[in-house]
Amino acid sequence: MSRALPRSLTALVALSTLAGCRSDTIRTTDGGTKTTVPLVSSTTGPGTGRSPTSKPTGTSRAGGSTISGPAGSSSSDAVVLGGGSLGPTSIGAAADPAVAAMKQALGNPTRDLSNPGSACPGPDRLVTWGRLSLYFSGGKLAGWAYDIKPAGPPQLSTPSGVTVGTTVATLRRVYGDKLQVRPADELFPAGFRVPVGASDLTGTLTGTGGEDTTTSLAYGMSCGE
Repeated sequence: MSRALPRSLTALVALSTLAGCRSDTIRTTDGGTKTTVPLVSSTTGPGTGRSPTSKPTGTSRAGGSTISGPAGSSSSDAVVLGGGSLGPTSIGAAADPAVAAMKQALGNPTRDLSNPGSACPGPDRLVTWGRLSLYFSGGKLAGWAYDIKPAGPPQLSTPSGVTVGTTVATLRRVYGDKLQVRPADELFPAGFRVPVGASDLTGTLTGTGGEDTTTSLAYGMSCGE
Protein backbone atom coordinates (compact mmCIF):
# COMPACT_ATOMS: atom_id res chain seq x y z
CA MET A 1 0.00 0.00 0.00
CA SER A 2 1.43 3.36 -1.01
CA ARG A 3 1.84 6.08 1.57
CA ALA A 4 1.09 9.75 0.90
CA LEU A 5 4.08 12.08 1.03
CA PRO A 6 4.13 14.56 3.89
CA ARG A 7 2.73 17.96 2.88
CA SER A 8 6.12 19.70 3.42
CA LEU A 9 7.90 17.21 1.15
CA THR A 10 5.25 17.61 -1.57
CA ALA A 11 5.76 21.38 -1.57
CA LEU A 12 9.53 20.94 -1.83
CA VAL A 13 9.19 18.70 -4.90
CA ALA A 14 6.88 21.26 -6.57
CA LEU A 15 9.32 24.13 -5.96
CA SER A 16 12.22 22.09 -7.37
CA THR A 17 10.24 21.42 -10.55
CA LEU A 18 9.35 25.10 -11.01
CA ALA A 19 12.98 26.15 -10.56
CA GLY A 20 13.94 24.11 -13.59
CA CYS A 21 11.16 25.34 -15.89
CA ARG A 22 9.56 28.71 -15.18
CA SER A 23 6.38 29.66 -17.00
CA ASP A 24 5.85 33.03 -15.29
CA THR A 25 5.10 36.09 -17.41
CA ILE A 26 5.14 39.81 -16.83
CA ARG A 27 2.76 42.19 -18.55
CA THR A 28 3.91 45.52 -19.91
CA THR A 29 1.81 48.25 -21.46
CA ASP A 30 3.05 50.26 -24.47
CA GLY A 31 0.61 52.66 -26.05
CA GLY A 32 -2.32 50.82 -24.51
CA THR A 33 -1.34 47.43 -25.99
CA LYS A 34 -0.57 44.67 -23.52
CA THR A 35 2.38 42.46 -24.30
CA THR A 36 3.22 39.25 -22.51
CA VAL A 37 6.96 38.81 -22.00
CA PRO A 38 8.32 35.46 -20.77
CA LEU A 39 10.67 35.69 -17.83
CA VAL A 40 14.21 34.67 -18.76
CA SER A 41 15.74 31.85 -16.76
CA SER A 42 18.32 32.88 -14.20
CA THR A 43 20.87 30.54 -15.78
CA THR A 44 20.60 30.94 -19.56
CA GLY A 45 18.45 32.83 -22.04
CA PRO A 46 16.19 30.71 -24.23
CA GLY A 47 18.16 29.37 -27.17
CA THR A 48 21.26 31.44 -26.38
CA GLY A 49 23.28 29.20 -24.14
CA ARG A 50 24.57 32.39 -22.53
CA SER A 51 25.77 32.16 -18.97
CA PRO A 52 24.98 34.90 -16.46
CA THR A 53 28.59 36.09 -16.75
CA SER A 54 28.30 36.73 -20.50
CA LYS A 55 28.88 40.37 -21.45
CA PRO A 56 25.56 42.12 -22.13
CA THR A 57 24.91 44.18 -25.20
CA GLY A 58 23.86 47.80 -25.20
CA THR A 59 21.44 49.39 -27.63
CA SER A 60 20.78 52.91 -28.82
CA ARG A 61 17.78 54.04 -30.85
CA ALA A 62 17.73 56.41 -33.77
CA GLY A 63 14.52 57.07 -35.67
CA GLY A 64 13.00 53.78 -34.66
CA SER A 65 16.02 51.65 -35.58
CA THR A 66 18.01 49.79 -32.96
CA ILE A 67 21.79 49.68 -33.11
CA SER A 68 23.39 46.98 -30.96
CA GLY A 69 26.92 46.71 -29.68
CA PRO A 70 28.91 45.88 -26.55
CA ALA A 71 27.60 47.74 -23.53
CA GLY A 72 29.66 50.82 -22.78
CA SER A 73 31.30 50.78 -26.21
CA SER A 74 30.28 54.39 -26.92
CA SER A 75 30.32 57.51 -24.78
CA SER A 76 28.18 59.49 -27.24
CA ASP A 77 25.47 59.71 -24.56
CA ALA A 78 27.35 62.79 -23.32
CA VAL A 79 26.59 64.59 -26.62
CA VAL A 80 23.04 65.94 -27.05
CA LEU A 81 21.90 68.01 -30.04
CA GLY A 82 20.48 70.75 -27.84
CA GLY A 83 20.63 73.64 -30.28
CA GLY A 84 23.27 75.96 -28.87
CA SER A 85 24.53 73.24 -26.54
CA LEU A 86 26.10 69.92 -27.50
CA GLY A 87 26.67 68.68 -23.97
CA PRO A 88 30.45 68.87 -23.55
CA THR A 89 30.64 72.16 -25.50
CA SER A 90 28.39 74.86 -26.96
CA ILE A 91 28.06 77.46 -29.70
CA GLY A 92 30.54 80.28 -29.09
CA ALA A 93 33.16 78.09 -27.40
CA ALA A 94 36.80 78.51 -28.44
CA ALA A 95 37.74 76.05 -31.18
CA ASP A 96 40.52 74.02 -29.57
CA PRO A 97 38.77 73.44 -26.22
CA ALA A 98 35.54 72.59 -28.08
CA VAL A 99 37.27 69.99 -30.25
CA ALA A 100 39.11 68.57 -27.21
CA ALA A 101 35.80 68.20 -25.34
CA MET A 102 34.19 66.41 -28.27
CA LYS A 103 37.21 64.11 -28.63
CA GLN A 104 36.75 63.15 -25.00
CA ALA A 105 33.16 62.15 -25.75
CA LEU A 106 33.41 60.72 -29.29
CA GLY A 107 37.08 59.86 -29.85
CA ASN A 108 39.27 61.20 -32.63
CA PRO A 109 37.46 62.98 -35.48
CA THR A 110 37.25 61.41 -38.93
CA ARG A 111 38.17 64.75 -40.52
CA ASP A 112 39.68 68.05 -39.33
CA LEU A 113 40.11 70.68 -42.05
CA SER A 114 41.41 74.21 -41.62
CA ASN A 115 40.12 76.65 -44.27
CA PRO A 116 38.14 73.88 -46.02
CA GLY A 117 37.39 76.12 -49.01
CA SER A 118 35.37 74.39 -51.71
CA ALA A 119 34.87 71.36 -49.45
CA CYS A 120 32.83 73.59 -47.14
CA PRO A 121 32.75 77.29 -48.08
CA GLY A 122 32.13 79.73 -45.28
CA PRO A 123 33.56 78.25 -42.06
CA ASP A 124 37.31 78.51 -41.47
CA ARG A 125 37.46 75.06 -39.85
CA LEU A 126 35.44 71.88 -40.30
CA VAL A 127 35.69 68.95 -37.88
CA THR A 128 33.60 65.81 -38.35
CA TRP A 129 32.86 62.64 -36.42
CA GLY A 130 31.10 60.40 -38.93
CA ARG A 131 27.71 61.99 -39.52
CA LEU A 132 28.27 64.89 -37.08
CA SER A 133 30.01 68.04 -38.37
CA LEU A 134 31.15 71.08 -36.37
CA TYR A 135 31.71 74.43 -38.08
CA PHE A 136 34.07 77.07 -36.72
CA SER A 137 34.43 80.73 -37.61
CA GLY A 138 36.77 83.30 -36.07
CA GLY A 139 38.23 80.64 -33.80
CA LYS A 140 34.87 79.75 -32.24
CA LEU A 141 32.25 77.05 -32.68
CA ALA A 142 29.61 78.60 -34.93
CA GLY A 143 27.31 75.70 -35.85
CA TRP A 144 26.80 71.98 -36.30
CA ALA A 145 25.04 69.54 -38.62
CA TYR A 146 23.94 65.94 -38.15
CA ASP A 147 23.21 63.93 -41.28
CA ILE A 148 21.67 60.57 -42.09
CA LYS A 149 24.87 59.71 -44.01
CA PRO A 150 27.31 58.17 -43.50
CA ALA A 151 25.43 55.48 -41.62
CA GLY A 152 26.86 54.50 -38.26
CA PRO A 153 28.07 56.32 -35.19
CA PRO A 154 27.68 58.60 -33.48
CA GLN A 155 24.01 58.00 -32.68
CA LEU A 156 22.73 61.37 -31.40
CA SER A 157 19.43 63.14 -30.80
CA THR A 158 17.94 66.30 -29.30
CA PRO A 159 16.78 66.36 -25.65
CA SER A 160 13.28 65.50 -26.96
CA GLY A 161 14.58 62.50 -28.90
CA VAL A 162 14.39 64.09 -32.37
CA THR A 163 17.04 62.68 -34.71
CA VAL A 164 17.51 61.63 -38.33
CA GLY A 165 14.65 59.29 -39.18
CA THR A 166 12.14 61.07 -36.92
CA THR A 167 8.74 61.42 -38.60
CA VAL A 168 7.09 64.74 -39.44
CA ALA A 169 4.17 63.69 -37.23
CA THR A 170 6.58 63.40 -34.30
CA LEU A 171 8.09 66.80 -35.10
CA ARG A 172 4.61 68.32 -34.98
CA ARG A 173 3.88 66.63 -31.68
CA VAL A 174 7.18 67.78 -30.12
CA TYR A 175 7.31 71.36 -31.42
CA GLY A 176 3.64 72.18 -31.96
CA ASP A 177 2.83 75.54 -33.55
CA LYS A 178 6.50 76.60 -33.51
CA LEU A 179 7.32 74.12 -36.28
CA GLN A 180 7.50 75.41 -39.86
CA VAL A 181 7.50 72.78 -42.62
CA ARG A 182 8.17 73.70 -46.25
CA PRO A 183 7.73 71.50 -49.33
CA ALA A 184 10.48 70.69 -51.79
CA ASP A 185 11.08 72.97 -54.77
CA GLU A 186 13.29 72.85 -57.86
CA LEU A 187 16.37 73.78 -55.81
CA PHE A 188 15.92 72.39 -52.31
CA PRO A 189 14.41 69.32 -50.66
CA ALA A 190 11.56 69.59 -48.18
CA GLY A 191 12.65 70.94 -44.83
CA PHE A 192 11.65 72.29 -41.44
CA ARG A 193 12.56 75.09 -39.06
CA VAL A 194 11.83 75.64 -35.39
CA PRO A 195 13.20 78.34 -33.05
CA VAL A 196 15.51 76.89 -30.40
CA GLY A 197 17.39 79.25 -28.13
CA ALA A 198 19.13 82.11 -29.94
CA SER A 199 18.76 80.54 -33.41
CA ASP A 200 16.72 77.97 -35.33
CA LEU A 201 16.98 74.21 -35.47
CA THR A 202 16.61 73.32 -39.15
CA GLY A 203 16.61 70.14 -41.16
CA THR A 204 15.77 68.38 -44.40
CA LEU A 205 12.89 65.96 -44.92
CA THR A 206 11.90 63.20 -47.32
CA GLY A 207 8.58 65.06 -47.74
CA THR A 208 5.93 66.90 -45.76
CA GLY A 209 3.53 64.05 -44.96
CA GLY A 210 3.14 62.74 -41.44
CA GLU A 211 5.11 59.56 -42.20
CA ASP A 212 7.96 61.39 -43.99
CA THR A 213 11.18 61.59 -42.01
CA THR A 214 14.11 63.87 -41.25
CA THR A 215 17.34 63.32 -43.19
CA SER A 216 19.46 65.98 -41.47
CA LEU A 217 19.49 68.41 -38.54
CA ALA A 218 21.50 71.65 -38.28
CA TYR A 219 21.96 74.63 -36.00
CA GLY A 220 23.82 77.89 -36.52
CA MET A 221 26.44 78.24 -39.24
CA SER A 222 26.90 75.56 -41.89
CA CYS A 223 28.64 75.04 -45.21
CA GLY A 224 27.87 77.73 -47.78
CA GLU A 225 27.50 80.53 -45.25
